[in-house]
Amino acid sequence: MTAAPLAQRLISALADHLHADLQLEQGVCALYDKHNREAVVIELPEHSDMAILHCAIEVTVHAPDLHKRLLELNFRLDLLGGSWLALDDKACVRLCAHSTLSALDETRFCHWVVGFVAQVNEVRPRILDLAKPGEPRPASLAMNRTRLG
Repeated sequence: MTAAPLAQRLISALADHLHADLQLEQGVCALYDKHNREAVVIELPEHSDMAILHCAIEVTVHAPDLHKRLLELNFRLDLLGGSWLALDDKACVRLCAHSTLSALDETRFCHWVVGFVAQVNEVRPRILDLAKPGEPRPASLAMNRTRLG
């Protein structure tokens, strides 16, 4: 099966799951929360075997080392749980995740998307707090180093 019919099946299943009218437009479907913020942007590129989820995190603090601090958060597995932070082409911070289409059926896709939205709701305020100047370096980046051979 090609990616396009599968993508449409996945979006249709999510629409049924959420009781919403969802459409793919050029392989993209965006959902917004009650505050009109991105809840999730779903990308199912036509010529790809990947599904990509991402969401804008509105970081308004402009500390001198902000991007460095946000990259350090990518090591916080307790915070990001397999997702990661990235900058888009407009320098907007985004929480991102991806999966191969072969790992997703309709049920798994729905659970993955709903779980990502829940993660965004949990992580967004924590990222905004951790992005502020003066926070300690994440514990997972301790400088103790073991030398190999």
